[in-house]
Formats: sequence, C-alpha cells, structure tokens
Amino acid sequence: MITNRSGKPFIKKFKFDDLFYIYDVNTNQLVEVEKPVFDIIDDYEDDNTGAIESKHGNTYSIHEIRRRIREIKKAVKDHGLFSSFRPEKVTMGLRRIETLKKFQQKTGFHQLLLELTRGCNLNCSYCPTSGKYAGPEPEPVHMDKKTYRKAVDLFCKNPHSSEKPFISFYGGEPLKRFDLLRDTVEYVKQTYGKDRYSFNITTNGTLLNREIIDFFIANDVHILCSLDGPERVNDRYRLTRNNKGTFLTIMKNLEFLKAYDSDYFSRRVSISSVLTPPFDDFDEILNFFANNKILNPISAKGKIRTSFVGTEGTTFLEDFGLEESVKDLNRVHDRLVERLKESILEHCLPHLSFEKNTVYPILENLAKRPVKKLDVHMQPLGPCHIGLRRLFVRTNGDFYICERSGDNYKIGHVDTGYDYEGIAGYYRKLEEVLYDCKNCWAINHCERCWVQLGNLDEFTGEKKEDFCSYNKGMIETAFKVYVELLKKDPDCLKILSDGSGTGIKD
Repeated sequence: MITNRSGKPFIKKFKFDDLFYIYDVNTNQLVEVEKPVFDIIDDYEDDNTGAIESKHGNTYSIHEIRRRIREIKKAVKDHGLFSSFRPEKVTMGLRRIETLKKFQQKTGFHQLLLELTRGCNLNCSYCPTSGKYAGPEPEPVHMDKKTYRKAVDLFCKNPHSSEKPFISFYGGEPLKRFDLLRDTVEYVKQTYGKDRYSFNITTNGTLLNREIIDFFIANDVHILCSLDGPERVNDRYRLTRNNKGTFLTIMKNLEFLKAYDSDYFSRRVSISSVLTPPFDDFDEILNFFANNKILNPISAKGKIRTSFVGTEGTTFLEDFGLEESVKDLNRVHDRLVERLKESILEHCLPHLSFEKNTVYPILENLAKRPVKKLDVHMQPLGPCHIGLRRLFVRTNGDFYICERSGDNYKIGHVDTGYDYEGIAGYYRKLEEVLYDCKNCWAINHCERCWVQLGNLDEFTGEKKEDFCSYNKGMIETAFKVYVELLKKDPDCLKILSDGSGTGIKD
C-alpha cells in the first residue's frame, strides 16, 4: 500500500492582529508562533537545514534559523505537530451494495419526510413552486393513501437504533391535506406504538384553525412555521394567490395558538425565516424577531431557524431586479459575525438566528474538535448517510435524499424500495469529486452537503473552484474569530462545546 505523503508540513498559516498562527491539519490544533517560525515552516523537512538557511539567510541570521528549526523539531517530537502526512482518499466507505445494506440494517432510519401535496394556497416568489426555479418534473398533486402507507411501513419497520425517529409532513402546503396528515399519525400510533415516533410539520401557518391545533396539541406535533420578518418584509414575497399579504393571518394564528396553549406554543413551535434581498431592512428584521411579544417564547429559546434565499437555478433575482443587491450579502455576513462574537463573549446565545448561518458551525466544530491524527481514509464532513438521516418521499412515491435536493439524488421508490446500486454509485462519484480534498488544509472543517454539491457530474471546473474558495474563506474567517475570542476570554467558547449558558436546549 502506497501512502500519499509530501515532505512539507500539512498546515495552513494565517495572521491576525499582528500575531502569527499555524493550523496543523494532522493534529487539528491552532498554534501561535513567532514570525521566524511562521516564515520558514513551509520549507521545513527533515535534514534540510541547509536549504532553509540558503532561502532565508537574507532575512534571518544562521543562528536564528537554526534555533527556530530546533524549536520546530521539538514540536514535532513532543506534540506530533507539522507532520507531512496526507490521507490516501476521502471516502464514506459505502461503495458496495452489501456494505450499504448492512450499514442500513444496523443504523436504522431517523427522519421520514412525506410530501403530502404539491399544492399550496400561497404563491411565494422565492418558492420552488412559484415557477421561478428549475423544478422537478410534473407529478401527482397529492400523495395517495397507498403511497404514504407503504413509506410509513418501510420507515417504521427499521427505526433508528438510538434516537426517537421523526415523521415529518411537507409540501406545497401540507395542511391543504390535513386529512392525509391525520390519517398518517393515527395509523402510525395504532400500528407501531403510541409514543414511539415524533411528528412535525413545515407549514406557512395560514391554514391553522381550532380543529388542527387541537389535533397537534393532542399528538404533540412540532410546528415549523414560515415567517420572514415584520409585515413589510414578510409580505414583499410571501403572498397569497391573489397577491395579498400573509403576515397578519400568520400572526393572528400564532397569537391564537399562544393564548390557547402557551406551554405547547413555547415547547413545540419554531419559526423558519428566509433572508432575502434587498438587505437595507436587516436591522428591522433582527429587531422584530428579538422583540415581538408573540414570538418571544420562541426567540428566547433560539427556535428561529433561518436561511438565505437560494440563488441557483432561479429567475427570482432577475425578476425583481435584485442581482446587484446580492453583493451586499458580504456586509450582512460581517455584521452577523460581529453579533455572534458579542454573544459568545457575553456567554449567552439564546437569541441567535441568522448568526448561525455564518461561521457559527465552524466555530462550534473548532470548540468541540478532537486533537487527533488524520486517518488514512478520511470521512468527509457534511454528507449525510443517504436515506438514513432523512428519507424524502415525493407525492408519486419516489425516494430522494431530502426535501432540498430537487431532481438530484433519486434513491428509490415505495414499490421497489431502495436503489442500492444507484446509492452506491453516488458514494463512488462522491469519492471522485472529493479526490483533491485529501491535500486540502480545510479537510477537517469543510462542509460538503449533498445538496450544496448538487449534481455531482456538474461539480467541476469553475463551479467546484467557487465552492472551494468560498468554504476556505469561511473557515479562515472562523479561525481568526476563534483566536480573537480566545484572546479576549479563554473560557468564552465553552458555551459552544458544552451548551452551557445558551438557553437553546429545550
């Protein structure tokens, strides 16, 4: 077996606030060093002191260079730093059908998402059903009883081994087919156990009524309700079929639900908000979610889930003349990073929403990171195990990785089960796409979600370069934020590693 090696250390150097740092990929450590070490480390190899002296002799004395080389060698010997080792490949180790089947049987399923209907009572401008996005082929508007029963049976006969599995209802607007939702919940409880599964729904909130709310409370259904901000912001793009605003209806329904059962509202209701351009009302949005009296129990628990509007495969930006405003996203991002730093230094994160879409997950990964050597075969960070973490079933019974995958990653059908050969093909193709990652300093922190990668056959050239450049830029920013925070308060990042003081856990 030939191991992929290079004589030079596997590292990433960066500067911050006139200080010099080295991220050592093999040990996953960030090390502050003095400038001479920072300058010569790229050229360090065993027994190459002469070459370093020749290259850096005009900057540093021979005595200084040799002293710094001794320091580097000591760090290598005592702490395992500055190794030249690179992995052989990046793989999830699931290339073969039999391996996939065994892994699935051992692990079980965690979340089933049922697309009850493609129909919706709204016409939100940035929604895939609006016609402004390249969407999937036409399919049945509603899922039939036979289809969702088959999907439920497959899911419930292979439950997750350690977590309480979720069955989720999706659309369109799933409350247009509340009858299917109710039948599914009752069927699962009668057939597979009253308290064995949890249920949730993603809804626009406009169709909530007393009957539905009573059913949700009785069955402890988690509600994720879409709301983009105050009335002016929400009603810019979230409209009815008659181009009427939806804000007042949503807020009226949420207010009723809160008054009807405040405990349920606090425990089981979350908000999904999409940040869209133009971004001149950003402060207005933040203030709304932080201070609105109706939403206070939700925001106080960090249950405002947020995302940025998708800009791939859509005419949304062009239709609204928003191409130039997207450039302001960097300004918004920088502002969010500053808010995130303030919250961490205050040892309190309960109000975080949009801030979590910046460097937050990388900081959390840094705070929790193990100090260990790279494996010969590295697991990529980000891609879920296909069909296990989530199984999305469309109205026609087709299986997909998740609700955001579009026409990419079809993995089976309710009548034929999993397409194991196709799934194994995705894993093999992923190895090809990630081949160069084995030599990348960002390998421990780069998220590579299937949806982010998109069609793997098209993930080449400029698209791949842009993806890698963006991710490496975010990771380097996170490194700088990390060392900045530690300088100001060595204990502040504990709230990311152990959850203390966050107020987020339910």
